Amino acid sequence: MKTKLFTIIVITLLALQFAWAHENSKKEGRSADKQVLLKQLGTDNNYQPLLEGEKDSLKMEAGRVVKLRGQEGSPHSTKTYEEILIVLKGKGLISVEGTDYEVKAGEILYIPPYRNHQVVNNWKKPLEYIYVASPAIDK
Repeated sequence: MKTKLFTIIVITLLALQFAWAHENSKKEGRSADKQVLLKQLGTDNNYQPLLEGEKDSLKMEAGRVVKLRGQEGSPHSTKTYEEILIVLKGKGLISVEGTDYEVKAGEILYIPPYRNHQVVNNWKKPLEYIYVASPAIDK
């Protein structure tokens, strides 16, 4: 039941993000005539791009990431993009501007623009998550 609810929440968040981007594109005069894109999530430990910016969407980027025990991502900022990390499996540590957040499967972490962050897996099992990043625009 938890997995089903979690899946519904993730799909709802992605749909809301797309709807916002679509509405914003109309205001800015950009074409919103993108094709519907359906992809199967991978099952291996390789990085999987899901949305690659303007190639697949208006400007949204998304990917499936797997970090094995002891692996860590490079510290970075998504600059003008806001980002959510959706934890699918395992648990990990996400440091945002020096504050550590322990996350586990079924949790979502929102990261505002211009925040330095890093994902680390220092647990025994793989950490699998999806990131979704989109340009943030103040209204």
